[in-house]
Amino acid sequence: MGTDFEVRTLRTRARTSSVFGSNTRQHSMHRIARDNGGMYDAEAMHVQSRARSAAVFCATAEGAKPVYRAVAVELGLTLAERGIGLIYGGAKIGLMGAVADATLAAGGRVVGVIPHVLVDKEIAHDGLSELHVVDTMHTRKRLMGEKADAFIALPGGFGTFEELFEVLAWQTLKLHAKPVVLLNVAGFYDPMLTFLDVCEREGMLRGNRNRLLVATTVEEALRLACLV
Repeated sequence: MGTDFEVRTLRTRARTSSVFGSNTRQHSMHRIARDNGGMYDAEAMHVQSRARSAAVFCATAEGAKPVYRAVAVELGLTLAERGIGLIYGGAKIGLMGAVADATLAAGGRVVGVIPHVLVDKEIAHDGLSELHVVDTMHTRKRLMGEKADAFIALPGGFGTFEELFEVLAWQTLKLHAKPVVLLNVAGFYDPMLTFLDVCEREGMLRGNRNRLLVATTVEEALRLACLV
């Protein structure tokens, strides 16, 4: 193992099948991985059999409408049913906890990436397939971005907005070509989409407005993300 990346195995479970591959027998490693300086050991992060994964950005809050949680649960269940792994921010509360718990309950694989400052606040989920604890928010986003095949944003706050717009910026800079999908639950993002239309009209997005794909259902989001 590299000296900059510490991995401690907390639990090993033998499985006859996995949403991350079709090996007849695999070990799912529940790890806490701490990045001690920005570099990480790629071998430690390697998934035994490559499979599709979606990075989901969402809130640690429940929100004002029950439908936000309901759609988060539906997304988690559907990811597991379709054999798509979930990569998310590693929290056990709010919409983050809802999508993770639903994926796990349906037998899916969930990888959490969380900065240690949030672990210290005792909001880290301790029942995931893998939990990676990193030093900074930047490292968290980088690692999620590297592991994901597509990005889906549910309702959220400042953190969700920042994650969403960063992966969009990376895409416009041609740092990746992965789909970025906004799951606009119950019109939550309508005002933001209107503002983005203004930005495009005023010449600030330079023709990049349509890089953000917009869905209103879980099925549409997975289709736009090229995951089904």
